[in-house]
Amino acid sequence: MAMPGETMLPDTPHPSTGDLFPRTESGYLLEAVQGGDGRLAARFVMRVYLRPLAGYFSATRFSTLGDPNDIVAGFFADRLGRSDWIARWFEERARSGMRFSRWMMTSFSHYLLEEARRRKRDRRVPSMDPKKIEDSDLPAAQELEAGARAFERGRAEGILAEAIARAREAGAAVPGDASLAIFEEHFLGNRPYATIADERGQDVARVKVAARTGGRRLRAYLVQVLLDEGIEKADLDEEIGRLMEAFGN
Repeated sequence: MAMPGETMLPDTPHPSTGDLFPRTESGYLLEAVQGGDGRLAARFVMRVYLRPLAGYFSATRFSTLGDPNDIVAGFFADRLGRSDWIARWFEERARSGMRFSRWMMTSFSHYLLEEARRRKRDRRVPSMDPKKIEDSDLPAAQELEAGARAFERGRAEGILAEAIARAREAGAAVPGDASLAIFEEHFLGNRPYATIADERGQDVARVKVAARTGGRRLRAYLVQVLLDEGIEKADLDEEIGRLMEAFGN
């Protein structure tokens, strides 16, 4: 998906100021470990990571453990219920540079192993084919690769959905603004500018300008979501490239 706009966007105010562009300050995860409201961080993680974790789960032999949403909900309850869990990621990032997305996938893999072993011990395996979970409890290499691809695409979708939701919410507070809607129609809906212009009773040039404005707004919110996830500002361009690559897989 092409994303029109500058390579980097300057810091911009939160929509509550009346501007259509978001804040780009320290994110939810950092705020959570600095004494802020950890519930905001937890809700953010659950919104963005339901898709990638469910995708990873469904691509591996652990899918026989049950419904993806139920398994992921159990993971969220277990890990996000630990008061030091996000802080431990910051410690790991400082030590090894691990991205939060890698922390999530690794933690989820461990959780799946724990759940499979627990069910074996309890002999509670009615929904699981025992032959599917071998003694090692480790998915084969090709399964891990498929799971990683599903995870990366799901993460890209989750981050984009979060950015769109935030941009729509900000745009709803500005009567008459249709720039984001026009951007979505053209770039996400693959609709020609001429068709959009005809339906809206506008000339094509004006619709193109609106689409570019909507693209800049969406990219600004995409930046905000990545910062909330703990991505460093210096790494934003590279991370957006990773997202675009994930959409291509």
